[in-house]
Amino acid sequence: MPDFLKQSPIKVVSKTKFPENFNIIRNYLPKYADMLKDYIDPTKIIMINYHYAKKYIKPDGKIADFDDAKFGGVMQERSDKLDLLNEELAKMLPGCHVIKIMPEGLISNSNHKWGLHRLHFITEYYEYLLSAIKIIEMKLPKEVEAPMLDCLRKSYSTLLRKRYESALKEGEYTLKITASLDKETITLSDKAVINYKASGGTEKYKFTSFYRLDGASKWTMISMRKGASSCSFIPESKGSYKVCIKVKDTNKIEKKQYFNLEVV
Repeated sequence: MPDFLKQSPIKVVSKTKFPENFNIIRNYLPKYADMLKDYIDPTKIIMINYHYAKKYIKPDGKIADFDDAKFGGVMQERSDKLDLLNEELAKMLPGCHVIKIMPEGLISNSNHKWGLHRLHFITEYYEYLLSAIKIIEMKLPKEVEAPMLDCLRKSYSTLLRKRYESALKEGEYTLKITASLDKETITLSDKAVINYKASGGTEKYKFTSFYRLDGASKWTMISMRKGASSCSFIPESKGSYKVCIKVKDTNKIEKKQYFNLEVV
């Protein structure tokens, strides 16, 4: 642990289950961000986004899948909710640096010095992180730093796709959308808030959202945006609603996700 964290007033005082207590953690984020800002300049903070690995390399060099059933099938949910937490925390720390996920590098290594774990990745993943940190240490303007980091991520992704072609099935990196409602039941005066994120496919993404009261024949558009992470609307009457979020990538591939919303 870095010395500044050993001396930090921020301490682990309790543990909570994740993702079961996701909302408790999410509600605490503003306080956590304020504590960080009181102790360190946000421009000196580097956030490293990650997901839990789905695959690992065995000692014989072959690729195997982790058994999600042992974890109640929540590993993908953990990764999706980590995305939302990281995105919200980054907004609370203006000027911080973010190293984005490189999906192809998220393979666990059974020969890792600390043993096999979903967060103990292959060597190339750490090489990518070190290269990204070196770019950040150059203290370039954000409009220069951001495209350099993006270029680095894409170059490593291409390298690993070729190196681990047998393990990285193309289907795992096709366009996906991950979305959720803040609340599935709201009162008539409340806003319905939809959080969403896309991955895979070909960036950049365009998001379109709609809602429809049960029994209605037409959908009503909420918004059409590029690169946004949330949208909202206020229902006009009580009842059961269908909510839809659609993502389209540069190649015009589309994915949709639907939700049920109750307005009481």
